Amino acid sequence: MGFAGAFRRSELAALNIEDLKYDGEVLIIRMSRSKTTQNGTGEEKVLYHAQNPLFCPITAYKEWVKQLQGRLQGPVFVSFSRGRTPGTGLPTLKRLSPQSVNDLVHKHLGDFAENVPYTAHSLRASFITTAKLAGQNHDFIRNQTNHKSDFVSPRYTSLTSAVKGNAAKALGL
Repeated sequence: MGFAGAFRRSELAALNIEDLKYDGEVLIIRMSRSKTTQNGTGEEKVLYHAQNPLFCPITAYKEWVKQLQGRLQGPVFVSFSRGRTPGTGLPTLKRLSPQSVNDLVHKHLGDFAENVPYTAHSLRASFITTAKLAGQNHDFIRNQTNHKSDFVSPRYTSLTSAVKGNAAKALGL
């Protein structure tokens, strides 16, 4: 969800179950506050089904909510109590902090690529880079990231290679 929604770690930590609505096609996430809407006017993000269920943010969300044992409100991402045996812990009502979100991303993806420390911010930056490489324009990317200008998006992209993302390829020469 963090990657597909281009979320900031504070946004992930602040999500409540009642803020997410699945309409059978997409998962709509209504955030009352974020870095770019601190006045409480809110913003929305939309998650789509992935072709591969292993990478599908909607499938992941549905599976995660099952772990929350039928709760219909409160924080989405919570800590788990320790069980006596592995896999027997139960969800608490304690919301994960933004730092906890970052720690979990780093723990599970930290060494995914050689010498590249993944953090929660990597999810957002990777979304922007991947969308740009897929040919998406700044307006479409901003629609998900809620950046206020085009100036921010290029700063996030990792298109430093002379080969990747080079306009010369599109010339057809």
